[in-house]
Amino acid sequence: FKDDFPDKVILLLGNHDMHYVRTDFMDCSRLNYAQRQEMHDLYMNNIGSFQIIYEEENYLFSHAGIYKAWMDKYALTLDDLRDYRNFLKNRWETLEDCSYYRGGWNKVGSCVWADVYESLKNELYTDKKQIVGHSQLKEDPYITDTISYLDVRQCFMLDTETGEINGLI
Repeated sequence: FKDDFPDKVILLLGNHDMHYVRTDFMDCSRLNYAQRQEMHDLYMNNIGSFQIIYEEENYLFSHAGIYKAWMDKYALTLDDLRDYRNFLKNRWETLEDCSYYRGGWNKVGSCVWADVYESLKNELYTDKKQIVGHSQLKEDPYITDTISYLDVRQCFMLDTETGEINGLI
């Protein structure tokens, strides 16, 4: 589908993907050992189709959100995340940071591991409104002026002119 509509489909890497992109990524989070090599080959043959972040006007999309504490810990910039192929080759270990909220050892998680609860106590990295999914919510999306967690197992539409989330189906 991405190959057929490259300008209309954005594929963001998340924590479940990273086990297959980097076979030396930490083992957890529903990793399928039996298919790991096959999935690794599939990801690597299509790595150009994936991104770590996507930016559209005043919005920043990532799997789990980008927090200042994580970026500062590793002296990262958005340019580092934009250059995702180099990042996955040379800085991938930073993505393993998982916060206390997800059973990890860190104050704040990476952009593939952060949790909705981290937005209550941690400063976001950028002034762009962040749109993320990672934290599965039971009913309604969690939406503030700075971040929206939208994983409620429903489709949505973002009106980039008004900033409203519409069309929850």
